[in-house]
Amino acid sequence: MKAHTIRYGKCLHLFFSVIWLSFVSTQDCKVNGPVQDLSVDRTGQRSFQVSWRAPEGVVECVLEYSICVHVTGMEEEFCETQNPYRTSWSSTQGVLPCTNYTVIVAAIDSNSNRSDNASVTLQTNGPGPVANLSITAVDSVSATVAWDAPEENPSCTSLYNLCISENGTDEETCIKQDGSKLHWENISPLQPCTEYRIEVTPIDFNGELTEGSSIMLLTAPSEVDNLTITDMTSQSLLIHWDVWATNSSCAQLYSIRWCNHDSWSDSCYENSVNVLPNSTEYNVTNLLACTNYDITVKSLGSSIQESRNTTVTSYTDVQDFPGPVRNLAAVVTYDPIFGVATLGAEWVAPEDLTCIQHFRACNTKLESGEETCVQVDSSVTQLSIGASIDFCSNYNLVITSLDGNDKSYGEAAVQIATYSNSKFNGLVTNFTMIDSGYKYLTVSWDISIPTDSCVEEYKISWCLSSSQECPSRPYYTIPANTTVLNITGLNTCMTYNVFVTAIGNGGLGSLESNIFAKSGGGDNLASVSNLSVSSISTNTAQVTWERPADLEACVDNYVVCLKNDVTQEVVCDSQTGSYTQWYSGPTLSACINYTVQVKAQDYSNKMGGNATITFFTAPDYVPYMYLVSKSAHSALVSWQASENSLCLHQYTLCWKIRDDSNEDYDCDVTSSTLDEYNVTGLDACTDYTVLVRSVGYNNLTSRDYSIHLKTEFEEPSLMSDIAITSSTAHSMRIQWETITNSSACVSLYIVCFGDIGSDEQICTSQPTYSWMWSSGDVLAACNTYNVSLRAQYQDQQFYLGNIVHMMGPEEVQNLTLESRTISSLQISWGIPQDSLECVEQQIISWCYNDPYDEYWQTCSPTSNTSVNVNTDISIYNITDLLECSQYSITVTSVTAKGIMAGNVTTKLYTVSQTPEAITNLTFYSNQSLIELEWEASATTLSCVKGYNVCWQVVNQTEETCTLVKETFTTLEDLAENSQYTVTVSTIGSDGSESPSVHILIVENKEMSRVWKIHWNRPSNTVVRLAPRWRPEGKTAARIEPCLDLSGSPATMFINTPTKVERPAHLRENTQLRQ
Repeated sequence: MKAHTIRYGKCLHLFFSVIWLSFVSTQDCKVNGPVQDLSVDRTGQRSFQVSWRAPEGVVECVLEYSICVHVTGMEEEFCETQNPYRTSWSSTQGVLPCTNYTVIVAAIDSNSNRSDNASVTLQTNGPGPVANLSITAVDSVSATVAWDAPEENPSCTSLYNLCISENGTDEETCIKQDGSKLHWENISPLQPCTEYRIEVTPIDFNGELTEGSSIMLLTAPSEVDNLTITDMTSQSLLIHWDVWATNSSCAQLYSIRWCNHDSWSDSCYENSVNVLPNSTEYNVTNLLACTNYDITVKSLGSSIQESRNTTVTSYTDVQDFPGPVRNLAAVVTYDPIFGVATLGAEWVAPEDLTCIQHFRACNTKLESGEETCVQVDSSVTQLSIGASIDFCSNYNLVITSLDGNDKSYGEAAVQIATYSNSKFNGLVTNFTMIDSGYKYLTVSWDISIPTDSCVEEYKISWCLSSSQECPSRPYYTIPANTTVLNITGLNTCMTYNVFVTAIGNGGLGSLESNIFAKSGGGDNLASVSNLSVSSISTNTAQVTWERPADLEACVDNYVVCLKNDVTQEVVCDSQTGSYTQWYSGPTLSACINYTVQVKAQDYSNKMGGNATITFFTAPDYVPYMYLVSKSAHSALVSWQASENSLCLHQYTLCWKIRDDSNEDYDCDVTSSTLDEYNVTGLDACTDYTVLVRSVGYNNLTSRDYSIHLKTEFEEPSLMSDIAITSSTAHSMRIQWETITNSSACVSLYIVCFGDIGSDEQICTSQPTYSWMWSSGDVLAACNTYNVSLRAQYQDQQFYLGNIVHMMGPEEVQNLTLESRTISSLQISWGIPQDSLECVEQQIISWCYNDPYDEYWQTCSPTSNTSVNVNTDISIYNITDLLECSQYSITVTSVTAKGIMAGNVTTKLYTVSQTPEAITNLTFYSNQSLIELEWEASATTLSCVKGYNVCWQVVNQTEETCTLVKETFTTLEDLAENSQYTVTVSTIGSDGSESPSVHILIVENKEMSRVWKIHWNRPSNTVVRLAPRWRPEGKTAARIEPCLDLSGSPATMFINTPTKVERPAHLRENTQLRQ
């Protein structure tokens, strides 16, 4: 067997191993024709196989076959021979994907004669995996991923196969898309708070899938629902929203942002706050009065996950009353062609328009009450109501100021009467300017019916066409037989809006006609002032100036002339007088001195004086820059020097991370004699933008030339040791942080854990945006675990560190009360069997709870007591406690290394004496309510939790009860004319109950009242029955005489035949209590 290797290009290295046995016949024979049917059996991405048949008729003459392979179009090739019994040949190593190969096969006989060559051409399959797969956008229900084309044979990519599956499930959804598209947009619908796995796999032109790349995606919480404004003041808006149940699994916060609706900008993000996920409302304060705000709420996940925004818009309330419009005026407009009249109005807005958003104009015909309304923006101060109005009628026009919530803040009204003549007496026609001069205008007009008795005079008024105070314009009034007026005292070269109105009977005006006319100017224009250069580059410049101080309104245009001070070439341009700046366009040359001359020209083509300025252009820009070399933290760039370097002083180099729009450039300068620069201090595995610009001696700069580059890989490492942030009996959480300048070289973190000393480990992956890992409740109590951390970049993994941690014991079980006395509580518990070996001792602690804290939230800070006991003890008697008091008792297991299990706590009461019954139970009844009062026993008062008050209608089974803490209560909503049984008993802190005290109350609607009183009667009982009243805010007063019922039976009836009157001095402000 013979073999030799020829290396060619930089891509083909083929190595083959063939073992064969050859038996050569001694017969002298010769091969003639080529091998037959040479064909390709299969191709792969990195392998292929060909086969053939022996030359026709000379099978026994073939000693061996020669197989030669070369990349199509290249001369260098690889050859080897194999025995004649094998008529197929396979590549093994070194074959490149997506490459054209030519295979040549020839037969060789025993005399080394070689047959004619037979050849076949083939192409291998497949591109490599995609590069830089990343998540570029994610919200609650959709996401976008992007990637770069495969670094290996990108041209072989025909399609991409894109698959997504929910993490932990086998079901996945796949699509195929064109190979030129390097992102997958709006993957939806997804579920909120759910982790997905996304895999992108290139497909070659043979339809074969290559190596896939995957990334994990966690969707954001759901967006909030039903965002509304529930309350508002002048400085606050109370918002409320609903949240979805799915948010409970991953929503960490809700982000609230607010901003003025009319000035939304990046600064609005400063007005923000984050609230906890159990919040559903927030009061946005410190707002401006009567301002329209956009308030946006979105859900935030544990890291970068953010839901879509939900926005509500509302105005705040006003703080100061804005007031109505001023100087309201109305005019009736008559149309002689269509024979209709319409109403127009104008007014002056309130001085403070901050809170006014709209004006509503309503015109009401007084004779019929018919009303027409329109609403306009607060910037409008004149309008036409639109609908035609009737002749010979009276109207009331009301203008109302409204805020953003359509709340009224004042009205202004005016009454108007229309003409009685349907021919529109006094209509002005042919209104025109007939002359103009220095500060004057002459206008003329015609009247439709000059002798009509309804026209008494004409009103001519005017204002600057750009004036905001047109409603307060000056005016002349002239007789009805005059149709020409010379308006004097005007400004020069200004356009005026001139109005004329015919005034009829009763001072009513006709349709107002208007024209625009321009007054004349003077003889000479001054020069422009403050001529300056606002910007200069290599081949452009911009100059600005101010209008001539005198007669500036007379400027029609400006003539700008540019002179090259080297060639003396002059170019002139003309532009409108409304612009006071001029741009050269890209017509200048680098490092040249130029002079600009500007003249003003009026409407009669008279020229003003000259104004000139000289400037020097910037040096030429760099035409080309390229990357020479790079490392993980530096890049050497070089550039071609500027062509025109007469004024070149230095170069400025700047760089920044390519996709970071918020980061500023880092810059440095270098001599004009250099053409390369080494950029240092870069982060590894990071895309950068690098630019260079030329700088002149006058500090003028050329335009930039920029390139993009990516720094090399650097093995990542930790900034500090791995830390345990939390640990329970069955779970732990660790945290780490990689060194910043190499963190981009991590595409995935891999965390592995297992019993210390065991080779078996469980590994999970973590995305790069999370530097935290939690095991979940899968660990064994009291076990010691080794947790290791590795970083992955592309297909390589790097060890970062590990940590060894022992888990805590299980919590104690079945903490219960065995017995209790007035001053002790005996408890028992059990230790889990799994934790017996590692528990060293047990801590029993207890503390006294405030008896008035009905929720048992806290202990008194000075009442904590604890004791340590061995593990063979599971029952303990706590002594020296207070009577009828509540205690919080906690039992905790502790290992020999001081690792504590979770606390197990219970709330218990000590025993109290049986509480005594109340005394002196009294009542007051009035229609549907009964007021009760009693006195508590001082002996057991400290052990009283409250008083149980029950009442029911006599002879009915339904009873109503309530527990009160005070020694009085009111029973309301009772049925009138009904008999009630009322009982009151004392409830101890441990739930024990005293004997009850009963009252039977009989109510009549008649003036006389009968009470049947029943009581549990101790010896020597004295019962008093007396009229009572309670002055407002005072304790009830008793009035003698009283009935001494000592020695009477336990039940008796007492009749009061007449109504008990209040004393005269108490009748006004007291209630009678009987």
